[in-house]
Amino acid sequence: GQSKPSNEAENQEEALTEQEKQTFQSIYFEGVKNKAIGNTRRAVKQFRKALGINPAAEAAHYELSRLLEKQKAGDSAVMHARKAVALSDSSYWYMKHLGGLYRDHNRYGKAAQVMEQITKEHEEGPKFYYQLANVYIRQNKLDKALQTYKRFEENFGVDPQIVRQQKRIYLQKNEVEKAADAVRGLIE
Repeated sequence: GQSKPSNEAENQEEALTEQEKQTFQSIYFEGVKNKAIGNTRRAVKQFRKALGINPAAEAAHYELSRLLEKQKAGDSAVMHARKAVALSDSSYWYMKHLGGLYRDHNRYGKAAQVMEQITKEHEEGPKFYYQLANVYIRQNKLDKALQTYKRFEENFGVDPQIVRQQKRIYLQKNEVEKAADAVRGLIE
């Protein structure tokens, strides 16, 4: 059978000796400290070293991913973000980070997948739905964008900015009557 990713992480962690666990902790916290003081290159080294001891440490993958993104090492940043998500049970922040990486690197299909998963598992604010709709617009999936705006309205009510976007999409699709309806709804 298929075991959950977290079991794999736990098994790997249990395989570590007490000594390895302590060494990992101390190197990991060195990385956190260096990150905090802006010593990015040194922090990257520490997190890589920590992962050499415990490759199942999702927090180290996440921290490393964020630093690599800062260094414009996009592919490596994505790889470590994906590992963090895969290894974690409650990977909300890791998923947010991964979705953002995909979006920033114009990998809109992947970004949409991750962002949709987030909306299924977590309550999100209005800005998130707006970003998700934009990801669909970038892929020219206008119906998906409209569905996202509809979900936005169900959750947060009518917003003039959203109505303008809906109108723009309807006009782009040559659905003039629907564009007029959207604007009428706003006036009411």
